[in-house]
Amino acid sequence: MKNPAASALFAHNDQEAEWWYVHGHVSSPDGGLGFHLAFFRHRTDPVRIGGVLPVRWLGPHFRFAHFGVTDWHASQFHFVHRRSFGTDAGASPSEFRVWHGDWSIRDTPAGWRLAASVKCIRLELDLRPQKPLLRFRTSTPENPHADYQSCPRLLVTGRLWRNGREIKTEGEAWLDHEWGRLGLRPDRHGWDWFGLHLDREHELVMYQLRDRHGTRTAQAFAALVEPDGRIVTLPIDTVTATPLAWTRSPRTGIAYPVEWRLSAETPALDLHVSSRIPCHEVDTRGSTCVIYWESPVTCAGRLRGQPIAGRGFTELTGYDHRPDRSGIFNFERGGLTVTGGLANEWRFLSHKNGITHTPAAWPVFKAP
Repeated sequence: MKNPAASALFAHNDQEAEWWYVHGHVSSPDGGLGFHLAFFRHRTDPVRIGGVLPVRWLGPHFRFAHFGVTDWHASQFHFVHRRSFGTDAGASPSEFRVWHGDWSIRDTPAGWRLAASVKCIRLELDLRPQKPLLRFRTSTPENPHADYQSCPRLLVTGRLWRNGREIKTEGEAWLDHEWGRLGLRPDRHGWDWFGLHLDREHELVMYQLRDRHGTRTAQAFAALVEPDGRIVTLPIDTVTATPLAWTRSPRTGIAYPVEWRLSAETPALDLHVSSRIPCHEVDTRGSTCVIYWESPVTCAGRLRGQPIAGRGFTELTGYDHRPDRSGIFNFERGGLTVTGGLANEWRFLSHKNGITHTPAAWPVFKAP
């Protein structure tokens, strides 16, 4: 084992589901990029076609991957997703290596190496942990069979290619890893998640699960990571996440928050968080079959009475109120549905090389 922290990121292939997720920002002379790369695994054992034919005949795991890049210079968001039942995708239980085709994250002597591409952009980045791998949450009464861990600050160096031109780059990133039984309860409709790099080597993580009426449930968490790696858990009953502005997708009609106020009493925190380009809908019909929001953000405000600023990512799910829109795979009910499957297949194949959003068609307004 080359990197002592890497063993905690090995695959748990005996568990029902698992994912690895990296988001970050890198610089370049013409403005830089925001990026997120995610790998997903789900066992096929409980899934049947029409409730009858076992999907495990195709292979032991569904494997999916998502990659998105925000190009500040071009004001564009590029996204592509992949799926596989075969050996062209996998995750090792004996080393930190997860891959899907030519996309990968793997262990190296100095840290971890990330490689992925979409449209005219390719990244090859070295990720060096700056803080220990942290376990923010283990099992809870509402989600008793899951483990969640993060490396909240990674130093990034490497290369990016834009339209074939190679550029040296540097920046920062965040890595999350979760495994276990990960589905939502029937009375949970989605979540709001924030991972922020703040000034003076602080990081903030906050998430809340919402019910179908949009009300925050008891399953919520917020923590501040101090410069020395200590976790300060914020009393969740003093933490608020309030949408301030929204946008509406011209493709699906779904409305998403694009500006937020995050506040807490202990420690005193007040942040304004906003998406840098309001066009970050991610449509994964045909792979993970969720339509969600994954956006780089900037933030500014005060922490413990002192001015503070930063940047990071936000992930929002459950804002689509048409469950019929997605579902070739229905993991929660242990089935693979045929209805809607052909439409999803056509959508997946037609966007196999990726899709690009620009903000011109995404209006920003104060209420949905």
